[in-house]
Amino acid sequence: MSFLYQISLQYLAVQDFMSDTPRYQRSMAAMLRRRGLHEHFAPAHAEAKEALYRQPERNADFFDEDYRLRLEQYRFDHTQQPAIDPAQLQGLSDALESTFLARKLWQACFLHAHHIVSGATYDQGLLTAALAQAVAPKNLAVPAIAIYYHCYRALTEPDDRTHFQAFKTLVLTQGALFPADEMRDLFVLGINLCIRQYNAGNPDYLAEQFDFYREGLAKKYLLSEGTLSRYTYLNAVTSALVLHQFDWAEHFIHDYREYLPETYQESLYSFNLARLEYLRQRFG
Repeated sequence: MSFLYQISLQYLAVQDFMSDTPRYQRSMAAMLRRRGLHEHFAPAHAEAKEALYRQPERNADFFDEDYRLRLEQYRFDHTQQPAIDPAQLQGLSDALESTFLARKLWQACFLHAHHIVSGATYDQGLLTAALAQAVAPKNLAVPAIAIYYHCYRALTEPDDRTHFQAFKTLVLTQGALFPADEMRDLFVLGINLCIRQYNAGNPDYLAEQFDFYREGLAKKYLLSEGTLSRYTYLNAVTSALVLHQFDWAEHFIHDYREYLPETYQESLYSFNLARLEYLRQRFG
């Protein structure tokens, strides 16, 4: 049983590795380079690059893989001709910087969001330098950097609505550039930002929150493994009812009932439908 367990884990790990085509192709190119099979390196590297750029996502993982691909090309070229190409080195540096900024700002957002909830403090290391570098026009032009830069500023400077609006615009328009699980995290960050502002006495943030719910639900970003949290269901209906978005609330209550955990389906469906009809004064 122990042996079966180990080889089962190996199978799942290899299956997961091979399903990531750009990473698999890059590893194959690296293996060919290390073995000195130079004539096979170029087509393998080209396939890896094509696979990477063919996918729509442009998040931190993309820039990380792009950097590793560039590094493999540099190592191969350096064995063929020792002369250094400045443009190639600059490309390496730019790809690494984009990777770092996207990852660092992503991490900063979630550390600060947790700090707000728990009061825990964190040493953010190079965050100050990352924030200063992120505002360079070439970096703010990259959605994977800009979205987390504006998110962090919105979290730490809630009175400056400029950053919140920039963050919201990016979240609602750039979804194709991020995987679904990352988009879910971004929508949750946006919703929680709105809730804090609404509770702080800014009622206009309720409409902003509703926009996040409406788009996040329409794109299925707020579902986790095909299931909708009962809290999300309840909060989405509440925001719609307060804003008198009765038609949207009605469709949502009916259409998303099936996504609720079975234990809560009937009670939440009935309760929220009753709230809607009460506000419509349909007392029958």
